[in-house]
Amino acid sequence: MTYLTPAIMLILNFSILVIVWVGSSLISNGNLQVGQLMAFIQYAIQIMFSVVMASVALTAYPRASVSASRMMEVLDIKPGSAQPINKHIRKQIKGKSLQLNDVSFYYPGAEQPALSNINMTIKPNRINAIVGGTGCGKSTLLQLLLKFYKPTSGSIHAGSVPLEDFKEADWRNAVGYVPQKNHLFTGTMEENIRLGNVTATNEELLNAIEDANLRPLIESFSNKHHTNLKPKAANMSGGQKQRVALARAFISNAPILMFDDSLSALDFKTSEYVQASFRKNTNVSTIIVASQDIHAVSYADHIVILDKGKVVASGSYQQLTADDSFRVKEG
Repeated sequence: MTYLTPAIMLILNFSILVIVWVGSSLISNGNLQVGQLMAFIQYAIQIMFSVVMASVALTAYPRASVSASRMMEVLDIKPGSAQPINKHIRKQIKGKSLQLNDVSFYYPGAEQPALSNINMTIKPNRINAIVGGTGCGKSTLLQLLLKFYKPTSGSIHAGSVPLEDFKEADWRNAVGYVPQKNHLFTGTMEENIRLGNVTATNEELLNAIEDANLRPLIESFSNKHHTNLKPKAANMSGGQKQRVALARAFISNAPILMFDDSLSALDFKTSEYVQASFRKNTNVSTIIVASQDIHAVSYADHIVILDKGKVVASGSYQQLTADDSFRVKEG
């Protein structure tokens, strides 16, 4: 395939060269007109151009065939029967701590672990913060807690029950999650918020809007919460998208709420307002917040610091910042 197109172009140009060479001799002998020579050249170009197009089709066919086979693998998958969600799981894990016991995790094909020998307890109905630099394993830890991955070694328990004993749909129904990159969909703002709980009452909707400090934004729109969002929420700023995603988590009333660096685009005043909402929601939920800056989670009850996939320190903000060795590392 690599040599096919250059070879055809070489043949095409060589053929034109031969036609001109022979044609010039015939013209000089009076046996051929210049117009006839040009006609021969045009015919040759048309023929060879068709050959070039055939070669393009020839090279495209194997790629198309492989792509089609991959598509058919997806299309041929038979959807499994939808299992009803066990809503009692929420009551079962409400007020329970999450324990990570010697948890290590390798991504497929990775030589180094993303997490190594993690031992920590996420206390219930409190604000728990996970702090560390880029690539330290914060998001990976949250994804393990969401059952997106299974630990390579070690175990995770909710109370006394291993996390692997919960069905994925049941567990994720009991967990609210706001990722680093928020995904909003075409539709109204209310529809986007209600994705967190499609059966939520209007009162729960208004409470979630209030907790995310979304009310001033909604009141600025003529259609209020019925305002339509453009594809990918192109008519909203990054901070506004984050607040909609926060409201989606708050409306879920899940016993566990996870926020993966979800206040990064908020201004200081809004961030403080949402932090107060975190505190208010600890009455019903265990809050887990991931952040790169320890000062941004100074309001947390318990902070765990990760470095290169390992727990290097834990405690309250006052305890950690009072530690001279930590202050040296921080500086």
